[in-house]
Amino acid sequence: MSGQPFLISPYLNKTNSVFVRYFGDSAVDRYELGGEWFVDDKWVINSKLRYGDFDRSVSFRERYLYADFDAGYFVTPEWQVGGGVIYEYADDRVYGTHRSANETTARVFGRYTNITAGSGWDINMEMMLNDLARVELDARYFFNQRFSAGLSYLAETDNDSNAYPRDDIAELTVDYWFTPGWPIQAGAGAYTSGGMASITLATSVRF
Repeated sequence: MSGQPFLISPYLNKTNSVFVRYFGDSAVDRYELGGEWFVDDKWVINSKLRYGDFDRSVSFRERYLYADFDAGYFVTPEWQVGGGVIYEYADDRVYGTHRSANETTARVFGRYTNITAGSGWDINMEMMLNDLARVELDARYFFNQRFSAGLSYLAETDNDSNAYPRDDIAELTVDYWFTPGWPIQAGAGAYTSGGMASITLATSVRF
């Protein structure tokens, strides 16, 4: 629809989509495949599969597998709620020592989206539970169909309900879409206890 923000137009129009991503350098190869399927006006299914191979030296190598599946339900046109499950597996080899681990995580989420004439809010809230409780809030404001700014906050609490400030991260990102299929994103995140957590500069192509 004309005037809709390019970033979330497939979601607003309930358009089924598939994505493929790859990142690599001399030590890391990461592959990702995912999709979003709108069953009808009420139900939506999301899935994602990610594989990483980290080979940083002759003494260290890690292979990592991540898979998630969730289902969402539109309570109203603006509100979606849902839940799902995440599975992770890691296989490490360090100085000839081999170890592997896997973990299953439950996830519940809510999403509120209200866009009028190309501007408005898209707010995501989620909680993931295993040995840790992880809570994330992401609020993005669209100034027009091309430009948006988002602020996210991530906190983790262990199973004894002790918060770890070093794990609390606040991040600011901005997105600008030159065309409906070509954006650029920049951002920076910081630990609330002090110190830089992340720096992001990325682009992608949507077909």
